[in-house]
Amino acid sequence: MESTTTPFRKPQPYEWKPILNRVVQLIKRARDIYFKDIEDCYPQSIVLTTLAAKFYEGESSVYEAFTNIAHKMKILKDEHPRFDVYNPACNGHQENFTEKWKQKTIYYDNYYDFADFLEENVKNLNSNVLAKQALRNLFGESSINTLQEETKQDAIWNISSNNLHTENVFPNSRIRIDKKERGNA
Repeated sequence: MESTTTPFRKPQPYEWKPILNRVVQLIKRARDIYFKDIEDCYPQSIVLTTLAAKFYEGESSVYEAFTNIAHKMKILKDEHPRFDVYNPACNGHQENFTEKWKQKTIYYDNYYDFADFLEENVKNLNSNVLAKQALRNLFGESSINTLQEETKQDAIWNISSNNLHTENVFPNSRIRIDKKERGNA
C-alpha cells in the first residue's frame, strides 16, 4: 500500500482573513508583548480566542471589532471577578478552559491587568497624539518600526493629521516579529 501526503496549505494573507481572525491575532500579539517576561500564568490563546468569538458582533472593520472586544473583555473583568470560559464546541459535557485558574488565581489577576491594558491602548489608537505609543505598547517596538517604515505615507504616522485612517493601521502582513517578542503564542 502506497502512502500519500497532502502538502500544507499556504497561510492565508492577512488582508484576506475574516475580521474576527485578524482581531484574535492582534489580541494574541498584544498578550505576547504584555507578558513577554512572564513564563507562566498568562491568558491562554484558547481563552482569548473563545472570548473574542463570544464578544464579536459582526463589526465591519478590524478597528471596530478590536475596540468592542477589548471593551467587553474589560467589562467581563469588572462585572465577574471569577468567571469560567467553556469550550463552545462541547455538547453534553462542559470543558472549562479556565479550570486551572481556580487553583492558581494569578491567572485571573493577570487577565484583569491585561484587559485594562488592552482596552486603554485600543482606545488610544484613535488619538492623533497617543496612537503611536499605543501601537508600541500593544505590538512591540520592532513591529512598529517595521510598520512605520513600510507605511510612511499613512495618516497614522502624521500626528498633525485630523484624518486618522484606522482601517490602514495594520495593512501589511510582512511585519517581522522577533522570537523574544513572540513569547508563548
